Amino acid sequence: MINVLQVIENTGHIYKKMASTKGGEYKGPCPWCGGDDRFSIHPSSDHYVCRRCKKAGDSLQFLMDYENLSYINACIQLDRTPEFKATNVRSKILKEDIWTPRDITTPNQTWQTKAEAIAFRAFKHLMSPQGKIHRDYLLERGLSLSTIKTARIGYNSTSLSFDRASWGLLPEQTKTGQEKSIWIPEGFIIPFFQNNHLVRIRVRQADPDASQRYILVAGSSTEYMSYPAHPEEIPFPKNVVFLVEAELDGWLSWEKFGDLSDVYAVGNTTTRPDTQTHEKLSEKRIMLCLDNDDAGADETAWWKKQYGADAVTTHPVPIGKDPGEAYQHGVDLREWFQGIESPGADDQEPVDVADDEPFVSAPDPVPTIDPVPVQKDPEPMARPEPTNKICLHGHHCISAKDGVCLITKQHLIDLDECPKGQWYFYYQKTGTGTVRQIIYGFNFKK
Repeated sequence: MINVLQVIENTGHIYKKMASTKGGEYKGPCPWCGGDDRFSIHPSSDHYVCRRCKKAGDSLQFLMDYENLSYINACIQLDRTPEFKATNVRSKILKEDIWTPRDITTPNQTWQTKAEAIAFRAFKHLMSPQGKIHRDYLLERGLSLSTIKTARIGYNSTSLSFDRASWGLLPEQTKTGQEKSIWIPEGFIIPFFQNNHLVRIRVRQADPDASQRYILVAGSSTEYMSYPAHPEEIPFPKNVVFLVEAELDGWLSWEKFGDLSDVYAVGNTTTRPDTQTHEKLSEKRIMLCLDNDDAGADETAWWKKQYGADAVTTHPVPIGKDPGEAYQHGVDLREWFQGIESPGADDQEPVDVADDEPFVSAPDPVPTIDPVPVQKDPEPMARPEPTNKICLHGHHCISAKDGVCLITKQHLIDLDECPKGQWYFYYQKTGTGTVRQIIYGFNFKK
């Protein structure tokens, strides 16, 4: 097992043995402050300390602080089993002893009629010439036009609000005593049909900075979204089920390898399976493809505890946060799935796109371990991040992730012109106030 001395020396520093008592003590330059005589390492106790800048900890702490790794990824690098303290959020998942699948209810007929009218109007808009920019976004995320039509995805171009009673729902009040309404924001309408009856509408808001990107329309069913028989359905039952978070990623997975695996979208990592879905999941091998974030990592423990470590494997996409981003980064999702589908495949861990910076031009990589002492170069001047991902021309680039344009692979502050065919927000003052507009970029300048 790699010890703390080896972990720290992998940064390029060399440490001299100063004592042999209690397993030995090594001293040398501090990786943080550079002090030569105040930093000591004790391999036998897996501990280091700098008496100048006060940095201290064990191997895991060093990787988390110096290499900026998460606790889970630091454990993986050191080949250790994660341990969770009683105060840790993950322990609540591990200690969730009693769980009963919930029954689901079908929305009332009035709700279905109202919701179908909204979904149909949104679908017509998406298929119209005015909806081309939104169709292009879905196409860039990997969905074919045929799948878009099969899913009956639409686009709601105007924020809507309805009285709950008009949809057959009982009145409810907010914490401040105000009457709740049914709100349908601007964005993609993702319907869920069961036996040709609309039971749910989830909206992916157009505003990328919304505090809640996905909105479940009041009165909708909360069951996991399942997907229809694939056009290339094989004639015998499939023994695996593939779980993703977002419904759009579910449709993408269904399109690319739905003939090889059943697909479910959980909608939210903390949403537990309903009774019917639980019965189906209990009979199959579960492949988890939750988003590459802390929430996805936290929930993995619950799934393995509930359905068994042998029945659940984790398979986050190899790059990006979800299948849609992986597709945009050039991943062949079918080939990737076929590579992980075989039983017993090792669980995989995500690649942090922001840390790897695969799209920013850089010199050839240098080794992370240098056999001789090296003088650390001065820290480069931090690159200014665009506020709210605003490009040089003042437009809000929806096509950007972590300040890097997904089309040109350039950092937004380096762009000389806006990418073709991308969405941008801008705010225009009118006689009645300020109105948010959505425009379609075509190398325009401010």
